[in-house]
Amino acid sequence: MNISKELFLAILSLDAYNQGYGKGLNHGKTQIGGATKISDSAILDTPGNVGTAEAASFYAVAYDVTNGSVTDLANNTVVISYRGTDQPSVLGNSDIWTGWITATGSLSPQAKLAAEFYQAA
Repeated sequence: MNISKELFLAILSLDAYNQGYGKGLNHGKTQIGGATKISDSAILDTPGNVGTAEAASFYAVAYDVTNGSVTDLANNTVVISYRGTDQPSVLGNSDIWTGWITATGSLSPQAKLAAEFYQAA
């Protein structure tokens, strides 16, 4: 049975909250239907600079859709799911300084990490 593209992408978006640091559920899966997890934002870490994404309250996960079971989604399509953040405080490492300032034209840490992950995935 095929699943609609919209529903499948929504499921992968939800799964971003159940992968990596601070996950909601610890399901331990690397495959969801026809999608296999191929990387997450931990690939942005470098020796001596581990936890860069987590420090900026950023997380993303990339999946490879391989079996053609999703209507209107080509085989071997890479899907990236970005997790939302929840650090509304004005103090410390809040979303205001690591993400929201992108709206003013400033390159925030989260925007920079999102671009780096997109290029790496």
